[in-house]
Amino acid sequence: MKGWLPRLMARIPARVHAKLLAAFLIIVALLVAVGAGALWELHEVNRRAQDLVALQRKIAAYRQLQHDTTGQLYSVASALLVPDDRTLEATLRQLNQFGYDLDRLQFVARAAARFVPRPPRSGWVARR
Repeated sequence: MKGWLPRLMARIPARVHAKLLAAFLIIVALLVAVGAGALWELHEVNRRAQDLVALQRKIAAYRQLQHDTTGQLYSVASALLVPDDRTLEATLRQLNQFGYDLDRLQFVARAAARFVPRPPRSGWVARR
């Protein structure tokens, strides 16, 4: 049972040189196929790495917005506790910065909207 391949090759009516050349070409074709598969996998890994970098940038934008919002809440609370011109001007500057961050977040959120599932519609929700 273990010598079936040599017997099969011996029955082929060709010279030894032609049989060795055919075996070599088969091995080359297999190596090319393995190389093509490896290149495809490297392409997929690269695409996933680029997606990961894009998601990390979006996370950084959301964290910046969270940090700015927390700072603004503190500034508004300080402005309400001690209403002087300097505190009110600083609060107004931060609120203007928040408008910029909100615009940036809307740009980031457009691309991420496809990942957020829509809530199912139910009969008890009031319609406008």
